[in-house]
Amino acid sequence: MNKRSVDTQKRIETALFQLMQVEKFDSISLTQIAKRAEVSRMSLYRNYKSKEDILKVIFQRLSGYRGSSS
Repeated sequence: MNKRSVDTQKRIETALFQLMQVEKFDSISLTQIAKRAEVSRMSLYRNYKSKEDILKVIFQRLSGYRGSSS
């Protein structure tokens, strides 16, 4: 995976994490996440299938999980 993709993913994950500190998960939209991360919705969907998918990756990173993310 190239550096740009990794940077985009980290920005998206950080954006969701930050939004979850001020809003309930169910009320957060993908548009809000993309805007906070300063990426297009297309970039968001290129990296993740849903906000649940982003959350799953965040939890995996926090727990030190090293398996594939499918």
